Amino acid sequence: MKMLHLLYRPSYHLRPRYSNSIVSSFWLLGQSRYSTRAGSEEAPTHQHVTHMADDKARDKASEAGAHENLRAYQRHYQKEYRDRNREKIRAAQRLYREQNKDKLKAYREQNKDKIKRWHQEHKEEAKAYRERNKDKLKAYRDQNKDKIKRWYQEHKEQVKAYRERNKDKIKAYREQNKDKMKAYKARYHQQHKQRVAELVRQWNKKNPSRRYEYGRQWSLKNRELYLQKMAEYRLKCSNLGLFDRYKAAKREKYNSDKQYRMAVRLYIWVTRSVEARQLSWPTHQPILYDTKQSYHCSGCGHGRYIKLWWEKLDENRNPTGELSCHACFISDWSRALPIGHENMFVNKRPRHRSPEKAPDDNIEDKTETGPSDKPDPPT
Repeated sequence: MKMLHLLYRPSYHLRPRYSNSIVSSFWLLGQSRYSTRAGSEEAPTHQHVTHMADDKARDKASEAGAHENLRAYQRHYQKEYRDRNREKIRAAQRLYREQNKDKLKAYREQNKDKIKRWHQEHKEEAKAYRERNKDKLKAYRDQNKDKIKRWYQEHKEQVKAYRERNKDKIKAYREQNKDKMKAYKARYHQQHKQRVAELVRQWNKKNPSRRYEYGRQWSLKNRELYLQKMAEYRLKCSNLGLFDRYKAAKREKYNSDKQYRMAVRLYIWVTRSVEARQLSWPTHQPILYDTKQSYHCSGCGHGRYIKLWWEKLDENRNPTGELSCHACFISDWSRALPIGHENMFVNKRPRHRSPEKAPDDNIEDKTETGPSDKPDPPT
């Protein structure tokens, strides 16, 4: 260890000290090498200066190489030390940040312009670094997705508070960079078509498999806040006239679209009449739940959160487990009405023709001759 420092000292510290006579002898020997033209030309003088310059350059190169080797060793040792003590280092960093958070906050506040300028000056380097290590970062996220998810669950209140504090800044940033974000979104969709399609299917508003479940859990956990938010939403929609416009549009569709009118009447009849659900249907049987149930429709492929489902039957009229929503079921009216009651629509509502009543069951829908302002209520 005592001699280790000699490996990284300039070479002139290691050069032996020669006497003047020996140096003179070497100088004369060098002079004789250049005395090729005796008498006609004199040999170059001071050749030892050239040799000394070459030696000095060689020593500098050797010194630079030694320093580079030392730096490489230090980098390797530091990386190995960080990998070996990663958890200890992170724990120490967290402890330091926790103990000095006021000091760090004050420092960032005092030097925010300097920090911002530094980020602006090095953003290309940061971008290049992220580009070089994107595969490594992706692999790290895939390997530690459970850890990342757990971290967000543990710190969701802090993340929420941070977003709430900086919502104006976030909004301004999105407004300033909306073109960049739009271009990045298009590029991401182009590069990850399959993943985007899966996420769209999973988080579609008509697929309640996760969203509705999370919404129900949140509403039950934060009941007072949920009721307050819903009251504010209803008041806002009422002030904007959205409810009136929605009702007017549905009324117009009900009066002008015969297929829609028949679908609404059939839905009301099946959900309110036990006798209707006991009838035999060509390809399906109705299932009415007390509460809304979340399933995937075999017809449209979307998730639905409704009470009335239609289960498909096989050739032996046994349930197959395939469920269809009401909209997909009534898309084919040849199967949408019970067997023996294919023309059971009357002016006001579909009606089960009991034997005590008139046997004439062939009554067509006559409402299109005189449309009313609002649909007739079921009787």
